[in-house]
Amino acid sequence: MRARLIALVWADPRSSFYPNHEIFVAEAEAGDDEWKFIILVFNFLPYQPRLLHTGFNYSIVHEFSGWRDQECDQTVADLTVRDWPKSRREPLLYARDVPRVDLDQRRIPLPCYATSADEYTKSTLEPIPEPEVSEPPEPVLKERANRR
Repeated sequence: MRARLIALVWADPRSSFYPNHEIFVAEAEAGDDEWKFIILVFNFLPYQPRLLHTGFNYSIVHEFSGWRDQECDQTVADLTVRDWPKSRREPLLYARDVPRVDLDQRRIPLPCYATSADEYTKSTLEPIPEPEVSEPPEPVLKERANRR
């Protein structure tokens, strides 16, 4: 699987005794120049590096093996709610160079994938695809002739 990190949702405080995990919203490659939004859960042990530290930049494409975990499919709104001490929304921490994406407006559950530091293959710096810009539409309004 190839993915670009878009935003950090949650990162455990690093523990030296227990496994840790980070949750990201990412774009996974779905085909030639086609990317889809996913939730990526990255699990790692205390002596392994965080994915957050290996390249939290949109221009870096990470490669790893992962598995589909339907139990963690959620909307972005559900991901950002914290229950302690009160129910509140935590903002997403966006990666550097992300083309402005308003993820808070997405109401469709994103598919969730899990991976671990052991399944991580490599990261490569790849150019950010240029957004498709089309010509603005011609104005629909026309000037009226003066009536007197």
